[in-house]
Amino acid sequence: MLSFSELSAQTRASVPAAWQDVLLNDQVFIQELTAALQPVSLNVTLHLADLPPKVSTDHVATSLGLRERLAALGTTVEAFLNALDDKINKVTALLRREHHLVASQVASLAQDCASAKKSVDGAMANELSTKVQQLLLFASYHTAALQRIMHAFDHCAGFELTPVYMLWPPKEEAFLLSSLQSLAEKLEALVAAPLADLSNVDLRNNGFDASLHDLTLQLPHQRVLISLSGPHGTDIIGSVLKCVAKYGCAIEDFMFSRLYHQVTFGVLVTLTSRHLKIYLDLCQAAEDWEANLGFEIFDTPQHSSSQSIRSLRQHFRPRLHSQHPPKKAEANADNPTAITRWIQEAPYAGRKKYACTVFNQHGLSAAFLDEWTAFLLAGKISVEKMTRLDREPVCSAIDYVLSVPQEQDMALIREDLIAMSLDHQVDIALQPHNVYRRNKRLVVFDMDSTLIQQEVIDEIARQTGITEQVAAITERAMNGEIDFKESLKARVQLLVGTPVADLDQVKRRLVFTEGARLLCKALKRLGFKLAVISGGFIPFANYVKQELQLDYAFANTLQVSADGQTLTGRTTGMVIDAERKAELLQVIAQAESVALDQVVAIGDGANDLLMLAKAGLGVAFNAKPNVQKKANTRINQKSLKYVLYLLGYSEEECMQLTDDRF
Repeated sequence: MLSFSELSAQTRASVPAAWQDVLLNDQVFIQELTAALQPVSLNVTLHLADLPPKVSTDHVATSLGLRERLAALGTTVEAFLNALDDKINKVTALLRREHHLVASQVASLAQDCASAKKSVDGAMANELSTKVQQLLLFASYHTAALQRIMHAFDHCAGFELTPVYMLWPPKEEAFLLSSLQSLAEKLEALVAAPLADLSNVDLRNNGFDASLHDLTLQLPHQRVLISLSGPHGTDIIGSVLKCVAKYGCAIEDFMFSRLYHQVTFGVLVTLTSRHLKIYLDLCQAAEDWEANLGFEIFDTPQHSSSQSIRSLRQHFRPRLHSQHPPKKAEANADNPTAITRWIQEAPYAGRKKYACTVFNQHGLSAAFLDEWTAFLLAGKISVEKMTRLDREPVCSAIDYVLSVPQEQDMALIREDLIAMSLDHQVDIALQPHNVYRRNKRLVVFDMDSTLIQQEVIDEIARQTGITEQVAAITERAMNGEIDFKESLKARVQLLVGTPVADLDQVKRRLVFTEGARLLCKALKRLGFKLAVISGGFIPFANYVKQELQLDYAFANTLQVSADGQTLTGRTTGMVIDAERKAELLQVIAQAESVALDQVVAIGDGANDLLMLAKAGLGVAFNAKPNVQKKANTRINQKSLKYVLYLLGYSEEECMQLTDDRF
């Protein structure tokens, strides 16, 4: 992890000796201005101990010696700013001169390659690339050092001159940075073009060595901890994520905290491109939202991301005050007629609270998180809490507490979330944030394609050689194209004469869904009652109940012949269809004295929809498209463990619940 002093030393060591005398030395400037300005500062809190006692007849201005301070301060400030201007002019002149020189050389190199139709001179490309990288480092360091100096100046003098002063030099440097970045990309293109056919290029004779490749790779693997603190919550999250997404950074970890209006959002990213302009964009975002910006640069991958977040220390924190009114923050919902009494909540009255869980087993991309945050901003939806749930190398599950305006149509919001979910292959689960969210007591599962990966009747058909006929009927039933009772009757009739012994062979082939055992074990540890209600058959439901230690099992009963050896092709008792599933869920809840808001139902087929609607939380698990559209909550990941995320449990808590040592 580089401190700013270490970055300064590294910069001086990396640039030519002729540049080092021109480079801003922030430590020297800060020491000099502290010595010169602090004794006469308008910020009297810096030297309260030296103030004379106030005589009762004195005015405050007299006691503080403001006239004398202002007179001395005017002379001192003018001298300091003139000295700083002279230094900046030298820096700018050097940057202009070196930029013009390297730009001419790159243009000449490109013209030579184009006219002679030959590969690039590798030695020259290496030299120019090194020069460009040095200039980029020089310019970036200079801007950061100037911000530190002006921040210290404002503190010592008692002014707020930084926003005005920083309007001028950085604008030219921003242009030079942009131009230098373009030169770096042009050099990369020149080198990359002939490498399409390496067999025709003698790299050693061409003067091409590994240094250019190393320079190219140096920045993209840099890990940076970015933090932004200020009064505009969701806007701050959105501005950081927009920069991260714009430059294709990989998100490793994040932190979010709110203290009434004030929020802090920190994100640990790995740069995936050579665009240094991300730092300029972050500075602009800080200015737009009246925020404090800080970042730490990690030069090795050994740092733990979670430790990085916890040990957040800002080596420079320029306060960037906008010269214009800030952008409209969160649709200006910060000005309600009444406010909440809880400082950990967004300070808005008359809002609905929702828990929202977003997850993808392969990781949440910066592009998705950027679009997701933009969606929240567009709907005036505020983030009150944001918690990472997973422990994967790349962040893959986040739990939000959202504050939603009363006038928002939740049905329309759910439609938009389904579309966004499909676009990014990310599950977005929205549910009321209330006492029942983490206090569920009963979970009811479908069996086929939910707790187990197969459809049981298809497996029986495979055993008896009638796979295609049964599968066709099953598919139509699951899509809701035909009545379930009718389809069940048709499928069971195809099984007439099947030996009962074949059912045991089918049981041995059943494969439990990934995460099924973990989920059931965790839920049992928490005191849940668990049930399987299946439109399949009771021998298999009982087998699943025994394997997963469930409390209830309901399914259809297959009639057997008088000698008990074969199936008759009929069922006995009430058929477990969609209506019966919903009824049984309610019966079990009543028997266990559990409110329906405390019930979770999980299934994948059309015959599960009534059951899902009856429960407080109904989850369509890897369901058919028409089922997903009608269900309030969806999981499209391989594992059932994500049900625990929906209940608000983190992966660490899940591990504790399934660890036999506890």
